[in-house]
Amino acid sequence: MQATPQLSDDLLQWPYLSLLASSVAVGIVYLLYLFELAPTLIGVVPRSQLTVLLGQLSVTLFGAYLVVVFIDRPAAATPDALQSTARSDSPSGVVRHADSAERRSDGDNEATDVGDDGGTDDDSSDENSTHETAMTQFTQALDEHLGMLCAWYVAAHPDSTGEPPASYDALFDADFAETVRRLDFAAPHEGGPRNGTWIAWSAVRLSEFRRETMAIIDVHSGSIEPTVGASLHNLANSRLTKRVITAEEAALPDHLPADTALVLFTETNGDDPLHAHLELLREMVATHETHSATSLTPLAERDCWSGDSPEAGVARANAADDAEQYYKLF
Repeated sequence: MQATPQLSDDLLQWPYLSLLASSVAVGIVYLLYLFELAPTLIGVVPRSQLTVLLGQLSVTLFGAYLVVVFIDRPAAATPDALQSTARSDSPSGVVRHADSAERRSDGDNEATDVGDDGGTDDDSSDENSTHETAMTQFTQALDEHLGMLCAWYVAAHPDSTGEPPASYDALFDADFAETVRRLDFAAPHEGGPRNGTWIAWSAVRLSEFRRETMAIIDVHSGSIEPTVGASLHNLANSRLTKRVITAEEAALPDHLPADTALVLFTETNGDDPLHAHLELLREMVATHETHSATSLTPLAERDCWSGDSPEAGVARANAADDAEQYYKLF
């Protein structure tokens, strides 16, 4: 509750007394001119105009006095009021109040510390939730991409593939790269788009993979770790992806001589786009297994491993010492 200002003797001292006295004096003169009791100042100011000026001045001075009494003084008395509130009935009341204030301050600090720890846990939980959402949305695109690579491997494999590896990491650790290097992308692909070649089918699959992956990056770029976003971007725009799409756009199979195989990945040094793509892919598969709420299709359950789609070795190019010629795209 706001205290009512109390009028005391100090209100009769400077500057309060001067304001009050000036207001009263001007008010008296105003009344004298109002009732025509004061002499007229001939040739100086008309009586009517002087009366109005004196009245305004009197009201202004009295208003200033009220402002000092009822506004400035309560503001100046606030520290005393706070100090009075801090006191208790006992002589040591001020000390106890200071102690309780210090204890409250410590409590606030402790609460702040607890809040900070909770904030850290919340941030970590939000980050994990964001990664889980991004990787879960990435499941279908990644699963279809792995299915395409599995089909490449089976179509270029000379024999029946037998039992599938225990994991995708184990698949890429084996003879995967050497087998895929022998894939003839100009060979017919049953059910493929347009001209029905492996290059046309693969280009469509890779274009879809790139579009879906870039869409996930656009949605979650501000919340996932920068390294994860960079890995997704590099995988979607790898040199392997660009090479296959470029070869299909150039319609290379249409320009090859008869009985000529189209082999896209023949490099075996550090500049090999197939090896680089597989390394990025293995990294993203591990990240997906850690954060995603949904699992990838196991190798044993894929159609490509059953031997039906595709048939093993259906698009395998002959060895270099055979009569069949190669068109190697570097």
